[in-house]
Amino acid sequence: MKEPSLPKRFMQTLAICGLLWAAAWFWPVAESGASTVSKTVTLQLAAWKGQASIPLEIQGDWRVTNQQGNEILTGSHFKGRLSLDSAGANLGAWALPLSSFAIRPRGNHALRIGDRWYDGVLQVVLQSDQKTRLPSAFDLRLEIPLEDYVVGVLCGEMATSTSGTAEALQAQAIASRTYALWRLSKGRDFLRDDTTDQRYLGSDYHTKAAQNAVHATRDIVLTWQGDLLPAYFHADCAGHTVDAFDVDFVRKATPPLAGVPDPNCATRGQWSNHISASALDAIAANRGVGEWVQRVEAARRDGVGRWMQARITGNQGMLVLNADHLRTSFGTPSACWTEAEVMADGSFELRGRGYGHGVGMCQSGARDRARSGQSHIEILAHYYPGAEIESWLGLSQAR
Repeated sequence: MKEPSLPKRFMQTLAICGLLWAAAWFWPVAESGASTVSKTVTLQLAAWKGQASIPLEIQGDWRVTNQQGNEILTGSHFKGRLSLDSAGANLGAWALPLSSFAIRPRGNHALRIGDRWYDGVLQVVLQSDQKTRLPSAFDLRLEIPLEDYVVGVLCGEMATSTSGTAEALQAQAIASRTYALWRLSKGRDFLRDDTTDQRYLGSDYHTKAAQNAVHATRDIVLTWQGDLLPAYFHADCAGHTVDAFDVDFVRKATPPLAGVPDPNCATRGQWSNHISASALDAIAANRGVGEWVQRVEAARRDGVGRWMQARITGNQGMLVLNADHLRTSFGTPSACWTEAEVMADGSFELRGRGYGHGVGMCQSGARDRARSGQSHIEILAHYYPGAEIESWLGLSQAR
């Protein structure tokens, strides 16, 4: 057979490369093991869950699509209310008799819900009354790119305008990105925008410092033994971070979350709480130890005095609470109590230091370390010792 000429062979090779490129673009690559998490985050707007009428503004062109992605309504500039009646949802004067739909603005920073502006696509789900089966409330969720989500979390979880803390912001960006992906990898299909997951602020709160920190760390995550690390963080550790296993944040001992000293935090973050007798009685009743609390005492403390377990004695029983349950039950800033006393009038006097659950990175300490010249790599290595820092894209493709 006659060999094709050199130009012809070159054109054939070029055509084959083009076909291979097209195949790689249009055909998904099969993966083994766990599926990867989407680069788009679905975020539940917790403050609006359960509301039946919501103030809404949309700047510029927009469209509404149904669950199948079909366009059912278009418009330009809207200011009014998203409301419910017995037939379903209403966007101003437009009726939308659907159980769920999406509002898709054309540009960024185009959605205003209440007094805040947001990016992304607004997913609207109708909730029904269990008795009447009629629409009763909304569940609003945003679909936003992962990195845009991390910017909003950085602005919600950490002060971004403090000078000298750029490296701490980068450490926080990596921790927040890792936590979000870890949480989603455990089967959740959305994140909440409050502190039950991570506090997220809309686009009108975003700062250049936060955007720079996220851009500088794009796609970077923390891992442990090949998996995403549950990268918890908190405001102030009171001198030593907490072992996550001790407070039931993880199911097995995890060395990067075992707790580390942070001396700068030992002498600040002082607080005091007064709990009224009626509030203390409510705690006793809710916890099933009687009608009032007789005594609260430490059952186990850690090295900085944090109450790891507390024994609560009521007039009808006694129970032991672990540290974070103690903090949430009594509404204190932390479980690092230095003084706790039931008073003669039945009220409760508490003093302590630190803010938050104490697990993982201490934000206050991270800022100190950034000001002293430590890099975000050094900050993360201190608070999550032994964790690997790597690209999430490489991790997800390897799975």
